[in-house]
Amino acid sequence: MAYSNHIKEEAFGLYCTGISFDEMALEMKKRYPEECARINRHTLSGWEKKYNWAPRKESILRRTKEKLDARRISKRAELIAEMDELRERIMQQTLNLRAKSLEGATNSAIAITRLITDLKGDRSGRGGDVEKTVAMIFEVLAEDEKIGALLQERQDFILRKIEERMEAEDD
Repeated sequence: MAYSNHIKEEAFGLYCTGISFDEMALEMKKRYPEECARINRHTLSGWEKKYNWAPRKESILRRTKEKLDARRISKRAELIAEMDELRERIMQQTLNLRAKSLEGATNSAIAITRLITDLKGDRSGRGGDVEKTVAMIFEVLAEDEKIGALLQERQDFILRKIEERMEAEDD
């Protein structure tokens, strides 16, 4: 019996799901009782060879994976751009804030910078971003009446502690 291209494509679709030829034959009989009443595993196995189903399936899977990878890369780039924009907004807002504590402000800035750097997947450039952020925070806090004088007095100690914590996290 000659089967239509539609029936063969339906069978190929089932083949791509990974079910056995016996299961495919049963499913085809359920879906198309009249046209597939005599279909069996041998017919389906013959079609696999004749129509090169295995390489066709692999080609489809490879293209699908490539498209998914491209989407993931694009989504990650979008997320990183959004995080960079968010970081810039937060940094702009910190210029107007009066921090309750130097340690709190510093830890927040470092945490934000590390999050963005981790998302980018590039830990090698982290030091420069953190240094810029810490320098900016020191500038802002130096302008505060109460914290400014204390900061001048304790700046070396604070910088050393920040460096120690960052090194400890890298280990």
